[in-house]
Amino acid sequence: MKKYNFLIVFTALLFGSQQLQAKEGLYLNFSGTVDIIQDQNVEDTTSPPPNQLNISYDTAFGASGALGYAFENGFRFETEARHQWIQGGEITFGGSTLSASSSETDNFWAFMLNGYYDFNNSSDFVPYIGGGLGYTNIDADDSIFAGQVMAGIGYKLTDGTIIYTGYRFFSTLSDLKDSGLTADPLQIHSIELGLRFIF
Repeated sequence: MKKYNFLIVFTALLFGSQQLQAKEGLYLNFSGTVDIIQDQNVEDTTSPPPNQLNISYDTAFGASGALGYAFENGFRFETEARHQWIQGGEITFGGSTLSASSSETDNFWAFMLNGYYDFNNSSDFVPYIGGGLGYTNIDADDSIFAGQVMAGIGYKLTDGTIIYTGYRFFSTLSDLKDSGLTADPLQIHSIELGLRFIF
């Protein structure tokens, strides 16, 4: 019975019978993230036979800003600029740790076009889903295409101000290549907290 009650409450929150239209207009969005970066396998082809390395990363942090437009029907679209600080943790070769920590920090930039859908309802809580495509570079190296998906929930502080938290998965759409090195796609799991201001 408790399970059914939970489903009823969740459904009412998501698709409340008194559907409310969202405020329409331009908006600014600012967020910060805590990020877990998946380990990468790296192949060095500069000398035969190819050397296989594994790189793990420390917990990373990021920030982003976006300019977009929200429609009354719940859809919104935006352009986003994201900056992230990535620092290597361990480098493993043949099962042995070569470097326990790296003090070098990579500057990661991503420029994305995102689309969202807000599940507006009769409460101040607004679940959302979204996705985006764009490109990224690390320390001004060659740009590479990337994609991301997002999901979370927002809370209306005022009619035009929303605070939100959610999950984001980001990935480059191909391997990373530089100076004879080939690495797995960069994949990042993020928890974000942000504010959106609709005008």
